[in-house]
Amino acid sequence: MGVLTNVVVNIVALPEKDDVYGVFFPSWERTIHAMQTITGTDISFSMIRLSNHAETMTNLALAGNQQQTALLMRYLRLRGISEKKACMGLVGFTGSRRSTAAARRAAFSIIRRYKGISVGKPMGNAWKKSLNYTVVRRIDRDDDSHVVGVELEDVETHEIKNVSSPAVINATGSWAERLHPSPDPQRHLRPLRGSHLVFTAAAIPLNEGFCFMHRLDNRPVFVIPWEGAMLVGTTDLDHPQDLSIEPNIAEAEVNYLMEGIQAIFPSLNISLADCLCAFAGIRPVLSEGKLKPSDESREHVVWVDHGLVTVTGGKLTTFRRLAVDALKATKPFLPPGKLADHKALVFCKVQKLPALEYGLPPEHGAVSMVATAVRPIPSLRQPKPRILQPLMVPIHCGPNCPMWRIMILCEN
Repeated sequence: MGVLTNVVVNIVALPEKDDVYGVFFPSWERTIHAMQTITGTDISFSMIRLSNHAETMTNLALAGNQQQTALLMRYLRLRGISEKKACMGLVGFTGSRRSTAAARRAAFSIIRRYKGISVGKPMGNAWKKSLNYTVVRRIDRDDDSHVVGVELEDVETHEIKNVSSPAVINATGSWAERLHPSPDPQRHLRPLRGSHLVFTAAAIPLNEGFCFMHRLDNRPVFVIPWEGAMLVGTTDLDHPQDLSIEPNIAEAEVNYLMEGIQAIFPSLNISLADCLCAFAGIRPVLSEGKLKPSDESREHVVWVDHGLVTVTGGKLTTFRRLAVDALKATKPFLPPGKLADHKALVFCKVQKLPALEYGLPPEHGAVSMVATAVRPIPSLRQPKPRILQPLMVPIHCGPNCPMWRIMILCEN
């Protein structure tokens, strides 16, 4: 037991400005190209978020102010942006008044080059009210056990509040059983970790995706061009660690992927020095615990309990089937109506630009469309706990029906 003789207090001033601006573009293609151009410069921005046309219209419907939305659409038409193709973006700037003003001018110059227009800070301020860092403590039910909403807690202020909803979709992946235990006592969620390495495009000069079978276990490994870099993965291992801690790639996984890529491309002399970063994710797999990780089924399931609809399992490639099944299960708990056409196109076609303009040049590595930093391999920073974040989304019940809201609980 010691005695404190000296204490150092570091005081960091709050930024003078922390602003988020809403912008609109006449097409999804221009939205992508403008934001990728901004991320490829030295402009000091704090966040970028993009919405395609479908998400843009969903966000405006959720705003709940039809009169303001109508005025916005009229203004966009006058500026040459069609309501049928309008796409929204958010751009944030944090820092001193001088630095944010300079960054804003530079970013808006690029935005105007791609025919985008700014609608000011009100839309950005509304986005800043999102319930980030909020834990879902429990599902609220009435006397007949029907879902009526959820209880939330702000993990920073510990403020408790309740949000009402006639239905709750629990789409929290490997965390799903925390809110909805498996109805099958023989099958439970088995968290499986998949990790990737990201290399410079110069280290692995491929123009198209490539797949090979790893010589150690005969598993497929993919090498895919991604945002100006090359993505190599993935692994498939049990993840016994605490799910509230952000997963990291293990040394054995790094060795596994490096051995595979070096064996298939021996003349390239690929080393870890060519690796920009690594990331890992957790797969929600339903299991009886009898098979090897790679032999487990990737089928999804939907559990229903008086308005609590849990969807888990599945793969990214089956996202649409998974979403449609979840919405069908939720429909009985909502007012009468019909779901939107589940055969309609999900994505619009994006025109590909030359390699050095579409995405990032090889020397810049990889940055996601929301400007989220990825973790370098040498980094051992303290991981942040994962939480369940509520997200309100609409179901369109027909041309003459309002937009009904349901609550989806997603991992943050």
